[in-house]
Amino acid sequence: MIIVFSLPRLYSPLKAFIDQRMARCLCMNGINATLYTDDKAQIAIYFLSRSLSYNYHDWETHFLLGMAYSQLKDYPNAKKAYLECLRLNLGYARAYYNLGNAYYYLKEYDNALQNYRDCIRIDDGFGQAYNNINVINKMRGGE
Repeated sequence: MIIVFSLPRLYSPLKAFIDQRMARCLCMNGINATLYTDDKAQIAIYFLSRSLSYNYHDWETHFLLGMAYSQLKDYPNAKKAYLECLRLNLGYARAYYNLGNAYYYLKEYDNALQNYRDCIRIDDGFGQAYNNINVINKMRGGE
């Protein structure tokens, strides 16, 4: 029996997989540590964006895209990526935390506080979120 595969049908998923793996290798070492420099963040954004063109509903890829934009201090695009991540996965505490950071750098402090609180609601042991709430409250005069 001869099995014929359609190369275009196999090529697209394989290409998406490779793009996503390339981007993740450039920007992640575990979930907590970023390894990329600005030039690697640009490359990661390229591969992550390509990966999303094949599978837009991968919340983790949106999260990594937000991390890459944050590395470049492109907080408006980081915010968009984290919001999309959370649209696809409402239960990811780190995305709320990172979105809170993006709002903080955009000086949207009420939104930052809300996202830090949402982070804690999901993971009450997320100490960085408590710390950032305290920073904003002290900045505002001890609310």
